[in-house]
Amino acid sequence: MFIKRYAGRTVQAVALAALMVAGYGVKADEGCGDVPTLLTETAEKSQIQCALTRSQASSTDRAISIVESEPELEAVSFAINFEFGSSELTPESKQLLATVAEVIAEDEALRKAGYFIDGHTDAVGANQDNQVLGQARAAAAAGHLLASVDFAMAVKVRSFGEEKLLEPDDPTSARNRRVEITPVAAE
Repeated sequence: MFIKRYAGRTVQAVALAALMVAGYGVKADEGCGDVPTLLTETAEKSQIQCALTRSQASSTDRAISIVESEPELEAVSFAINFEFGSSELTPESKQLLATVAEVIAEDEALRKAGYFIDGHTDAVGANQDNQVLGQARAAAAAGHLLASVDFAMAVKVRSFGEEKLLEPDDPTSARNRRVEITPVAAE
């Protein structure tokens, strides 16, 4: 499912006429130290910017665009938390998404990017139920992110359910319940 925001309104569509964003410069790792593998509501804006910029540089170097969905990308994992078994965002997660929106708004290259918003679950429950829940959670995160910006943003919402556990040795870990945001070229 594609979601795009125009003039304060969120529009869902199967096809997306997006921007051509080839050739904009991304300076990855400039002033970036260690960035956690899972960013939480305590993440600093500089850590969020570094993580998104690294991910964007990786996808740009590989010429990955938002119209592609299969290649492995360097995604940025955010601890976007939800009420148990639902797609209701917690207040902390809403704040984290607002901070991510601020970082994107302040960086011209990130504003021009398209975004994969990927929902992940732990391995509690049926695989099919986790696919549906991951999709609903990704859509909720995308909706909140889009509502936090005042410019057009192209995103593609996907669910991996329990397929790509962050901690495969502990499949019920809360760290597996996350949303990943990956900036890529929009075509």
